[in-house]
Amino acid sequence: MIKKLHLILVITFVIFLFNVSTAQIKRGLAQTPPMGWNSWNFFGKQDINEKIVYEVIDAMVSTGLRDAGYNYVVIDGGWRDTALAADGSLLSHPLKFPNGIKPLADYAHSKGLKFGLHTVPGTHDCGGNPVGNYSHEELHVKQFVEWGLDFVKLDCCRMLGDPCSSSPTGRTGWREESTKDLYLKWRKEFFYEYYWEDAFPQTPTQFAVRTDRYKFIRAIGVLDTDQLYDLQTDPYEVNNLIRKPEYQTLGKELNAKLWQWLDDTKGLYIPLKPILEKKKDHLYKGTW
Repeated sequence: MIKKLHLILVITFVIFLFNVSTAQIKRGLAQTPPMGWNSWNFFGKQDINEKIVYEVIDAMVSTGLRDAGYNYVVIDGGWRDTALAADGSLLSHPLKFPNGIKPLADYAHSKGLKFGLHTVPGTHDCGGNPVGNYSHEELHVKQFVEWGLDFVKLDCCRMLGDPCSSSPTGRTGWREESTKDLYLKWRKEFFYEYYWEDAFPQTPTQFAVRTDRYKFIRAIGVLDTDQLYDLQTDPYEVNNLIRKPEYQTLGKELNAKLWQWLDDTKGLYIPLKPILEKKKDHLYKGTW
């Protein structure tokens, strides 16, 4: 019985992932993997500089790579100075990137390209320089926004002061507690879309948002009930708190976040098509 239940859960999860990705593709998000150029493999940390990046941007356009879908230009290690500023902010390397990062991002955008940077969420980069985001996350993300980044490569290099027993000798790793703490700083919420009707994608069944503690599920079907769970005290989601008076404010806040996310990602604008046969409409694909 347990094996059977496990199989059902696995199949359900796979179907859920397929439906979420399909819903996203239908509204134009992530139609391909991020494709483009990253500086690391050829230039590494030592040889990259802003002149090279400008030349790469021009080459991405002139060779037709941009028009073929390779539209990301990402600078890996080597763009930072060897330490953070006194206030903890990121500094571009004074010799290799003397004009800073924003002019490069602006130039990439002017050519119809997207621009990204390598960053390290720990305390040090892989070469041992103390340039990590740890304890400076909000400040660094603000800088990324001000510079106009479209892409950030998070590289979990070194976390000094947090030795992990499973790390190789002489290296520092990440304990589970540190990883969780870090994750919550970079990603505070997960959003879900769940479709299950035969007529997918005509009818959105459920949307949901999950924070580090709570999960709110907004049901669309007329016979379904909205749900709110405290994952800390109720990890198996048995006790629905949606009608508890003390949780009404939280439920409304999470509902507002959910609809705002759907609006921002155009999740409210999925094209609808007429249903030709109520139960088996997916069999009629191409005849709508």
